[in-house]
Amino acid sequence: LLSSLLLLPLFTNKLSKEEFGIVGLLWLIIPLSRRLLDLGSDVSVSLKFFKLENKELSNWLYHSFSIIFFNLLTWLFLLYLVNPTFSEIKSEDLVLILFIASFQSINSIWSTFAKLETNATAYILITNLPQIITTLFTTYFIYYVEISYQSYLWGMLIGHGIFAFFAPLDLMRRYKLSSFSPQRIIYIKILKVGLPVIPGTMSVIILASGDRYVIKELIGLSQVAIYTLGYRMAEYFLITFLQPLQNILMPKIMSLAQKDIDEAINYCEKIIKNVIYGVSFAIIILFIPMKTIINFIGGKDYNESYPIFLLVMVGVFISNVTSISSVLFNHFEKTYLSMLLNIFIVVINIGLNFLLIPL
Repeated sequence: LLSSLLLLPLFTNKLSKEEFGIVGLLWLIIPLSRRLLDLGSDVSVSLKFFKLENKELSNWLYHSFSIIFFNLLTWLFLLYLVNPTFSEIKSEDLVLILFIASFQSINSIWSTFAKLETNATAYILITNLPQIITTLFTTYFIYYVEISYQSYLWGMLIGHGIFAFFAPLDLMRRYKLSSFSPQRIIYIKILKVGLPVIPGTMSVIILASGDRYVIKELIGLSQVAIYTLGYRMAEYFLITFLQPLQNILMPKIMSLAQKDIDEAINYCEKIIKNVIYGVSFAIIILFIPMKTIINFIGGKDYNESYPIFLLVMVGVFISNVTSISSVLFNHFEKTYLSMLLNIFIVVINIGLNFLLIPL
């Protein structure tokens, strides 16, 4: 988290507002690309962790990896045929984005399995080191190679790529590759649960970041930069408090749900109440100093980021709290219900953006 936070003053001081605005768009495009590459297979296979024996789980795991690999090749081939541009992002940058997204998908499966195995050391390394490496290389590239958003892309490619190389090697020690037997029925089962995750997750991403694209279209990239700084500060603040807790709770809730769903529901209710009280108290304490922090990072050109931070904090807080109970929702593999709910919410959100931003 801290390493990601250190990138913000680098971007606000070294990049123009327009370049930083493109970085804000990348924080939308890359997660969307990742979901198109893995087709929700990472969620599908993780939901089987407590339901399958090791050999069968291993088979599902490598089915998931093969989906990511095949989709990467497919999208690269399409880029070669069409050679498109997306907004201010060049076609060659889209190739980098596809590789970054595929690396993130692989690392996501690796970290999720480490979390469900309650292997804290592995989980900490997998989730922290890629971002730290990304920060180091991005800083070097911006200072000594090119002051551009492309330096950030290359930093991400290296940071996530190194770990994506080691992910299969580590997983093969516990989940034997010899168990992999490609079967049409398993692909169908993975995609049946995974495909609804795509519009569902995309809706969540668009809900969180899609307004940046609306802002760009209506009032320009420089305003995207101001919005992005305020949003990221709220996001980083809540991740500090909630993400470690969520990572601890996920295997506990899934394990309880497999044994006794009523006990799991009661456990979730108790945790959510405590989280609401605890984080609300922390938010109240840090509201005022956060304005100083934002001004320090962005300077006077980013003064408008603070009121954005205050507004976004409320929405991100509610979203993070409800994600605790969504673990139970997903336990029944009814991912299409989450999809319908998220699509409904995001349509309202984007509609309000088009209505209110011009005002």
